[in-house]
Amino acid sequence: MLSNTDLCYSETGNNALKQAELNKTQEIAARQEKFDMLFGEIRDLWSKADAISRVGDYQSAMKLMLTSDSIMDANPQYLTPDWSIYNSTAWFALLAHEFNVAKDYLAKGLALQPMNMYLNGNLGLYHLIHGDVRKAMIQFNLYKRKEKFPSGLKWIDVISEDLEILESIGLGNEHFAEVRKQLRIR
Repeated sequence: MLSNTDLCYSETGNNALKQAELNKTQEIAARQEKFDMLFGEIRDLWSKADAISRVGDYQSAMKLMLTSDSIMDANPQYLTPDWSIYNSTAWFALLAHEFNVAKDYLAKGLALQPMNMYLNGNLGLYHLIHGDVRKAMIQFNLYKRKEKFPSGLKWIDVISEDLEILESIGLGNEHFAEVRKQLRIR
């Protein structure tokens, strides 16, 4: 039994339109398949980066995130720039002491979402590592009154934890205590 659409094509003799619709449906399916494959690759790289960072190999984690970014950049017809990839790359770059990479990826992320809490928090950390307390505090104070990240974590707890992580890998400096005092972190 023919569907109403097939019956219409048959009765009007409009097989070219039928073929065009079939081609469009196949094109959409192929694009979705390519997107799913690329997104899966990026998701796997991100997962590996997270896992390897947990054992302290921040250089490798950063490189995995850079690969994710390369996949994204090489496939603009399927993937759009993603602030979260830029933010994670910047974070791992900070931890790997690759400050120019961190700076570049923070800039890329902030170009997409200038008021993103995660990006601005990491920008504050970047400034703090470089000894610019004033610029760090500008970033940290953007959300001082906003208690939680979108993930539900308290802003001040995330900053406190990040400061501890940075100090544990040798990135702390004399300004960390001043920031803790100004933010009232115990």
